[in-house]
Amino acid sequence: MANEIKRDTVDYRDPTHIDPVNPNDTSGLDDETKELLTELRNKMYGVDVREVIARLFERTFKQVTDLIPDDTKANNDNNQSAKFDELNERINRIILGTDQQSIKLVVTQILKDEGVI
Repeated sequence: MANEIKRDTVDYRDPTHIDPVNPNDTSGLDDETKELLTELRNKMYGVDVREVIARLFERTFKQVTDLIPDDTKANNDNNQSAKFDELNERINRIILGTDQQSIKLVVTQILKDEGVI
């Protein structure tokens, strides 16, 4: 099949479960981000997980660009546009389920959170 996605095999070597206590301080996160993180940890279907990841990327990108001073934005419009286009393309690959690096990271983290690995 011409459109078939080649998947790498996974070699799980760490049999220990992840610590059930989350060491990250989430008190500084807004409620919407906390809700998205909860959905990421609990959604069953890959399409929903990918959508949550895309939304988190969009929120993060927006928050980071909001921190850039206006004069810097004016000087870097072309560079920002290229970076945004690159990020947008990656988000699209994530939504389509074809971004191998993100899929591996997310699946590994979810499996660790669920105690599978």
